[in-house]
Amino acid sequence: MSRFVRWQIASVFIVFSGLALGLTVLGALAYWSGDSPLVRTITAFMCLLFASCVGLGISIGATNWDDGFPWRRALTLLLFLVLGFGVGWARSAVA
Repeated sequence: MSRFVRWQIASVFIVFSGLALGLTVLGALAYWSGDSPLVRTITAFMCLLFASCVGLGISIGATNWDDGFPWRRALTLLLFLVLGFGVGWARSAVA
């Protein structure tokens, strides 16, 4: 598979993960002083999850796909996204 096609597929993961990371960071910056320490900790964990998703997306694009599509990385990325959104839902229940 060509490098261009690899990065086209990986860009979907990178953009979606980066959007989630950016919105989480912006929300953390906007509400940091008013949030409780528990909500701050949960927000920092969400930032860590979404940053790892961006890293996984970049690694999907950078990996040579001679053996086929890197399903394990893609499924790990999707699992981390779902986990991050679940943590965000739990954070809204705590706050």
